[in-house]
Amino acid sequence: MFTATTPSAHAPPLPARAAVETVRVGSAGLSASYYAMLGLTVHPLAAVGLGLIAGAADYIKSNALGTVIDGPGVMRRLIAVPLFLVLFVASMIAVDGVLLKLRDALVSGPANTISDHDRATAAHKAAVDEIARLGTVRTPDAIRADMDAAPVSRTVFRRTNDCTDITKEESFTACKPILNLRQEMASAIRKRELEAARDKAAARIETLGPRPSSADPQAEAVANAAGVSVSTAAWILIAIVGFAIELAACFGMYVLSAPARRNTVAAGAPTKNDTAQASLVIEKWDAPAPTPPTGGGKTRKAKLKPAPASNVLAFPHPVVSALQSAGGTVASNQQLATLMGVTEGEASKRVEEVRHLLDLRREGKRIVISLRGAA
Repeated sequence: MFTATTPSAHAPPLPARAAVETVRVGSAGLSASYYAMLGLTVHPLAAVGLGLIAGAADYIKSNALGTVIDGPGVMRRLIAVPLFLVLFVASMIAVDGVLLKLRDALVSGPANTISDHDRATAAHKAAVDEIARLGTVRTPDAIRADMDAAPVSRTVFRRTNDCTDITKEESFTACKPILNLRQEMASAIRKRELEAARDKAAARIETLGPRPSSADPQAEAVANAAGVSVSTAAWILIAIVGFAIELAACFGMYVLSAPARRNTVAAGAPTKNDTAQASLVIEKWDAPAPTPPTGGGKTRKAKLKPAPASNVLAFPHPVVSALQSAGGTVASNQQLATLMGVTEGEASKRVEEVRHLLDLRREGKRIVISLRGAA
């Protein structure tokens, strides 16, 4: 008798396996680099140790998930659940941490350019506006010449007290010409300073080149749509990418595996002793001896033919032949089908024919088939 079990999955095609394995190795590498950076703040050996541990632990998280899904034994599954969750969270932290650092390095250049552009533009605008408020101002040299020709010396405020009290009408009248010239000189000097600042800001803007529209356009678009800050939007995007990497690394092989037909195992052990040599038996029976005619009062005895040396014609069953050629054991029904050159369905039927001569045992997702007494 055979009973159906949970169908085992065929391995996905080679390109799919290679893609998933690349994601697994990449995730492990990101975890190793993240925790190695943390260890480097303490000691180089700590960086090496943490990196190796984190990379190896990250790589086996998909194996822990496989045990959770279809591992043998309830206790083993219960232990695998917290193990997988811890490894998954630790890997998410590492992957997102590395992606955040990469994002900072990527946007820091445009962000600094935008800040420099804004500062230079603001300085240029402020200088231009103040120059416009000052209006037309003569050059300092022209004002200095008028000071030299004024009736009051331009150094009068340092040499005498006559012009210190401009509340007196006579003092104000005497000092007003030179006072006006000094005020005009201050405006001229200020205008020259502003022109220098304006030219410096313009040169800086030209050096910076075109101003980037945004340091992180995608994050800004999400921030505007969701009503959150740009940094929060950037974190959300990175979390999505990190989560996608973890899902592919953990579930990729399981999802891409194609389900196989249901495996069968024997419901009970045979009750009679069998040998490893299976055969299809063709039995030959002698016809019963004819009844002798009764005549003349004498009975004629039928002559019995001697029994043949054997009434069984035996030849090896294909399953037995295949197993014997493989050393008595094959790792799966698929391997047995390959040895016999038939489909897996046909191989399963042939196994059922000689089930009483075989030992079937489950190893993970595979059914190992052996000749009885060979394993």
